[in-house]
Amino acid sequence: MEYIQIDDKLHLERININNSEIIFSAINNNRQFLKKWLPFVDFTLTPDDTKSFIESVLEIPATQRNEVYEIWFYYQFVGLIGFKETDKINLKTEIGYWIVEKMQGKGIVTKSVSTLINYAFKKLKLNRIQIKVAKKQY
Repeated sequence: MEYIQIDDKLHLERININNSEIIFSAINNNRQFLKKWLPFVDFTLTPDDTKSFIESVLEIPATQRNEVYEIWFYYQFVGLIGFKETDKINLKTEIGYWIVEKMQGKGIVTKSVSTLINYAFKKLKLNRIQIKVAKKQY
């Protein structure tokens, strides 16, 4: 699915190479925050690194690709979410995501994850979904 409207403020769009600079900028501006949980941040040093990642996702044939979506809140890019390590034989997948620091606590991830869970169970006919989360340190 190319576009998923979640509510009047929030939608997901399939990752797009034309947005590589926007995605890189979000990573770069949130580097200290994101690198606590995401090892790829230290290796994402230029917009070309983000472009290469997107190309690596999109070059996989659609029937074998893990879907990755951009998260848009009030038409502002705020993060990525998607399936990873999908096993179509055993009908299972994992959901991974990241969101910029200033957008935490608005229900964006909760609604996005819920939407992808429903999509995975109903449309993809999967029967197991896993998500790994880190506990926020106060």
